[in-house]
Amino acid sequence: MGKDYYATLSLGRGATDEEIKKGYRKAAMKWDPQKNPNQKELAETQFREIAEAFDVLIDPAKRAKYDQYGEEGLKSGMMEMHGEHRGYQYVGDPKALFQDFFGSTSPFAEVTDVTAEGMGLVQRGFQKKTEEALEMDLVCSLEDLYDGASKKVKVQRTRIRPDGRTSYEDSKLFTVVIKKGWKAGTRLTFKGEGNQTHPKVPPGDLVLIVQETSHEVFERQDEHLVYNHKVTLREALTGHIVNIATLDKKVLSINVPEIASPSYEKRLAGRGMPKGAGDDRGDLIVRWDIQFPKALSADDKESVKSVLGSH
Repeated sequence: MGKDYYATLSLGRGATDEEIKKGYRKAAMKWDPQKNPNQKELAETQFREIAEAFDVLIDPAKRAKYDQYGEEGLKSGMMEMHGEHRGYQYVGDPKALFQDFFGSTSPFAEVTDVTAEGMGLVQRGFQKKTEEALEMDLVCSLEDLYDGASKKVKVQRTRIRPDGRTSYEDSKLFTVVIKKGWKAGTRLTFKGEGNQTHPKVPPGDLVLIVQETSHEVFERQDEHLVYNHKVTLREALTGHIVNIATLDKKVLSINVPEIASPSYEKRLAGRGMPKGAGDDRGDLIVRWDIQFPKALSADDKESVKSVLGSH
């Protein structure tokens, strides 16, 4: 059995908008978590159920769909005009709804102001605020952040319809220009492009947060790139050539005639990550990872002793 939104607000199926508001008011006052500190978990669950029931029943389109198909039909989505598939999901904030409805987050604060003339309750004005920002990860490869890139990001958000009363789930495609040198954690803000769940509350911002994926060859350290090069012990002692395919699709050949010790490294200036909009870049740091043999025969050991002598 699906949820019975009418029962949640103690209403009949023919309830008017005014009766729905009264039902919400009574139920929300009863289960406000601040009034139920000894059963907080139950109160928070009931509080959210009450907010969801109100959100559905006060919206004519959602209510009509719920009345016809029940909770399952409402949430699984029905094919709308133009082939759009919109399943309902409650994404609101029960506390914000409570504050908007009563004018305060505390149910005990609503009767504190009285007028000098009639000594009646003062109707509180709408508490101006903005929706919380909608934050999403923007996944970028190291190549994206090295060269700069353009990505298309599909964002699902809640918006208010032109009628100023009902909400719907909106899908919008954003083109995001990624600038070279950006680091993980960089935040891109699109003003007013987030959720809007109440007609009197300005829409929130959309914030995209850069997340950098790991690279199979290079490790990023701020503006520098680190390349770990594996060599055999023989190569480390006798010299070798290192070929590195860089992020700008070039191949660097580094001749290493000298002995490479376990702490050996080379720093190539200006071959790392961009530092900004200009041409200034960090360094490419090449470090040697020497692969020692796991075992040597007695003859091999004697040969090594003979070659190395006193070294």
